[in-house]
Amino acid sequence: MGAWLAAPSRLLFGSNARIASLLIACSAMLWPGLAAGQTWVGAPNLSLPWSDPSNWSPATVPDGSANISIPQGDVQGDFSFTLANSRIMSINSPANLSIVPTTAITNMGAIDLAGRIVDNGTLVNADIGFIVMPNGSALTGSGTLSNAGVISTDAGQSVIG
Repeated sequence: MGAWLAAPSRLLFGSNARIASLLIACSAMLWPGLAAGQTWVGAPNLSLPWSDPSNWSPATVPDGSANISIPQGDVQGDFSFTLANSRIMSINSPANLSIVPTTAITNMGAIDLAGRIVDNGTLVNADIGFIVMPNGSALTGSGTLSNAGVISTDAGQSVIG
């Protein structure tokens, strides 16, 4: 069983999650270059690996240097990377990102989590990182969650370790 570390003073609840979602959306509108990135196109009913370029449009494996969008599907997070500052990873509902035990993902940007992350590897939310969890989202797992940034939650979500 992994260790989940959190800075309780950095957890936000209620309307703060809605405000944070709005800020993320506005940043993409104000800086259109931020919107460009990579989109998961893997089959929605199969669990497929992140590391397969054919699951992405354009057909390259995302390394965190561009925005990442996962609109649906079950993604096996088998590729370690750092989401760069000013980049956004959107995981829509009903999408799932399952971080495998050998994988480490570091967030220095923003994760807009409307779906689910199952962390069985390592998820680091750096001091400049931001995770937004609106109603119905979930962050679970038996891996390591290290939070020095902000996790903004709304009613109906869960952070379970």
